[in-house]
Amino acid sequence: MLKSIFAISLCFSLLATAKAVANPLDLFVEQCLNFSSTEFIPLPQQWQSEQLNSTTAAPLLASKNELVNLEDGLLALNNLNDRNNYYRQRIKVVESQQQLLNCQIHLADELKQLLASLPNNIDVALQSDKDDNDSQYRLFINILSNLASIRLTTNEKSQLHGLQASIAHNLRRQYQLNTSAECANSAVTNGTSINKSIAKYLLNQPRSECRKQAWQAYQLRAKAANQQALVLLHQLKLSIATKHGFDNIVDNDLHNSPLNIQQLHQFLHSQTNQLSMSPWDLPLQLKALPTVKFSPIESENLFQKVQDQLSVFGLRFVKVPLQQASTLNLYQLWHHNRYLGELYFYPHTELKTGKKKITTNKIKQSVLGHQFGQYELTAPTIITKFSEYKNMLFAVSEMINQLIKSNKFYYLNSPNTATAPLPLGTYWLNEYLINALLSDYILSPRYQLSRQYKKQQNIVNSKLAVYFYQLDDAQIQQQPNELFNTLTEAAFSASFIGEHSYSSDMVYSSQAIANQGVNLYLHLWYQSLAQLLNTDPMLQGQNQMIFEQVLINEQQLDIYSLLSKLYHQPMDFDTLLWRLNHADNTPE
Repeated sequence: MLKSIFAISLCFSLLATAKAVANPLDLFVEQCLNFSSTEFIPLPQQWQSEQLNSTTAAPLLASKNELVNLEDGLLALNNLNDRNNYYRQRIKVVESQQQLLNCQIHLADELKQLLASLPNNIDVALQSDKDDNDSQYRLFINILSNLASIRLTTNEKSQLHGLQASIAHNLRRQYQLNTSAECANSAVTNGTSINKSIAKYLLNQPRSECRKQAWQAYQLRAKAANQQALVLLHQLKLSIATKHGFDNIVDNDLHNSPLNIQQLHQFLHSQTNQLSMSPWDLPLQLKALPTVKFSPIESENLFQKVQDQLSVFGLRFVKVPLQQASTLNLYQLWHHNRYLGELYFYPHTELKTGKKKITTNKIKQSVLGHQFGQYELTAPTIITKFSEYKNMLFAVSEMINQLIKSNKFYYLNSPNTATAPLPLGTYWLNEYLINALLSDYILSPRYQLSRQYKKQQNIVNSKLAVYFYQLDDAQIQQQPNELFNTLTEAAFSASFIGEHSYSSDMVYSSQAIANQGVNLYLHLWYQSLAQLLNTDPMLQGQNQMIFEQVLINEQQLDIYSLLSKLYHQPMDFDTLLWRLNHADNTPE
């Protein structure tokens, strides 16, 4: 029965349209709802229920074969979940969406039941701790233990997702732009949507004070609607942190993060650099700089350019001929003689909404020795902007980084659970492609200013998240909170000129602070590391080695072990922080 569920979860052809999938979808949902973790996921003998009441402190061991069997069962569950998520992106029929939601809830319950049955003191019987192959088994055990210890109740999940969805909804609402008579602007009239007109207003308003008022109004647009929801979200996260044995939300969020709170403060401080401008002046400053002409390019041609660049790393894209005319492009991906999986590329015409979406969807996760990966990429037929060009490069980098992983356990390859620095591969490869394909653009003053601004904006938001989630239950009720205001004003002033007396209220206009919490800094962290690996003089000419070590990372090395190997010298946080700030000036 397990094999049939596993096969059915993988058998649907991606060449089918959403309409054609309608009948197989019923079969998929049925198989999903029939999946039982207790029946199809075999726990190692010593981990089973009769051992749970054992008073011995000795770890309950599992053999390698038992862990492989456990992975087989977990892989079936995770494949069903990945395929379900894929269908939820593709199928918009309400009845089908409800079926898929039922499937998602069922699979979440089955995983929760499985994790709840795990003893606290699980371990693996290894032949040698020095064997590199053994390390994957140990890491697999650690991830299972972490998943079991941090699981949320159904009620907690429901509340968390509900509050985050409410905040997102309030930010999407259309708020009106209303200015005083002296700040009126012919390009934008009062009563228009501030969400849609703020950029145009800032671009056409010559008075700095008026631009500041409009920019602050945009930051405050959802405060009244989101204030209570964000307070409730903070209280919920604090309750969860306390339940998990942490004193505050920050410690809970960072316990499996690359940096602890002291290191995070040091990192953010080291990357802070005050720009000689205010955020509300950015559009006018960009307008004054020379533009770099962009020639539209077909997304298929851009994809071919990416393939040519990646060939130096031994990556080979083999296009599979299709029997019937279709906008779909199917590629088989190889790394030297190792087959990685399939890429489904869908160029599409512009949507009726005018939005040009570039998206990636995981269909099946690569797991060495078990299954090949499958990813889908959608992009506009014609790329007309630098932003679309860059978004497509990042999307392809993300797919390659996932497909090339070489671990034998699903959770070691998944960006949501892996302990190795998985995202670094995506960020580094993206930097490599940008430098190779957009060299004229990235050297332009306009791009440099925009990038500097975005970095400082991310730093301010990351500090804001830390300060907000460091508040205790009594402090979060204080409106306004003087300590919070002082910290956020200092954070804003360190990155931008101009006074912003409502800086603490920026927390109400950030979906990322609600969703990612303290780990909002991770984008900045991996971006900084990727830039270091691409620009450090000590690593010049080492792209092949970086590709092998960072993207494949067969030994699942942590960031400092990985960097120690690349630099051929010991690397710790202090050394890395120094290199992040001085690598360009290093004579080595």
